[in-house]
Amino acid sequence: MTEAKPLRVLIADDERLARQRLEDLLTYETNVEIVGRTDNGLATITAIRELEPDIVFLDIQMPGKTGLESYERSAPTTCRRSSSRRRTITPSRLSISRPSIT
Repeated sequence: MTEAKPLRVLIADDERLARQRLEDLLTYETNVEIVGRTDNGLATITAIRELEPDIVFLDIQMPGKTGLESYERSAPTTCRRSSSRRRTITPSRLSISRPSIT
């Protein structure tokens, strides 16, 4: 039986404490490898293209480019279905419901 490859994770957040907290939580996962950390949108675009992570924890509001702009700028090179593990979830595919306030 072959051992599963770890999920390659990129953490993109401009707040150092948020990056550190997420990294601390992920260290308990045995099948996760943190391949990079970025603190702004432009660095995130470069990291996504170069590192080709399986998962990106992406802050929406960052300096340089927003998280969504970073995703859109890097999407043409990284969102191909090269393996069964790679999945892309775009905002248009998410269903977000807000609780009603009464």
